[in-house]
Amino acid sequence: MKQILNECSKAQLWQLLDQVTQNAVVETSCLENSRSREQAYSKSSLNRWWEIVQLILKLPNRGVCLDIGTSPLTFALSNFFQDIHTLDFTDVMAERCLKAGVPLYAGGIAEKNGKVAAPVPENVYDCILFLEVIEHLHLNPIEVISMLKGKLKPGGTLILSTPNMMSLGNRIKMLCNKKLNHFHYPPFAENEHPQHGYRHDRIFMPAEMEEYFACTGWSSYSLGFHGLQVSDVSHGKGCRTLLSRALPEPMKILFPSLRQLMLIQART
Repeated sequence: MKQILNECSKAQLWQLLDQVTQNAVVETSCLENSRSREQAYSKSSLNRWWEIVQLILKLPNRGVCLDIGTSPLTFALSNFFQDIHTLDFTDVMAERCLKAGVPLYAGGIAEKNGKVAAPVPENVYDCILFLEVIEHLHLNPIEVISMLKGKLKPGGTLILSTPNMMSLGNRIKMLCNKKLNHFHYPPFAENEHPQHGYRHDRIFMPAEMEEYFACTGWSSYSLGFHGLQVSDVSHGKGCRTLLSRALPEPMKILFPSLRQLMLIQART
């Protein structure tokens, strides 16, 4: 029986992610067909993924997990759950999933016969990770959330993250009539690399997302925000960087709703 980790430092998570990329069968099975690009993506995602892992470690049951949107994190999750399944837009990583013993359901979340559906079993999962995916879907978000609820066991947990339309940067850009962060222009365009599916054609407000969870019948849910270090802190040097941090960062500490990424946990 494999050993499941009950704690994980950021350095440990990076070692797991780096090992996952090095173990890729062929380079074309890596994100964007490149081992170096996948490593760069993992490095840029390390802080937010580490925060997700800390939530996972507090779950009451870490049996079967569905990770929607296959990434290096998918393969590292076997260190935290008994079994990992993944749902993706394409089957680009099929060979890699086969080698890792991770069942891959290709086709993603789509409308079928007038109903939002996903090719994964019902009432099976103790946890579903839905990390920065919903903003890529051209579907009714209430129907998407309801469908995911049906895939969880009683007492199962959905962990969802998505960009925050009402972040401080977007509020300022609205006042200045500028293009918003996290949107892609033009909308409805596909990514160059098929693993990522469609680009962002809409993002959500916290109040809006709360309404979606309130009306889909979860036993409990909580809406919060990723920490500052995930995407809000400026890491550059010089006077310009210091000035850009002087006001926004204290405001985001006092008012987390001004941060860039929402983080929601919901229990069936």
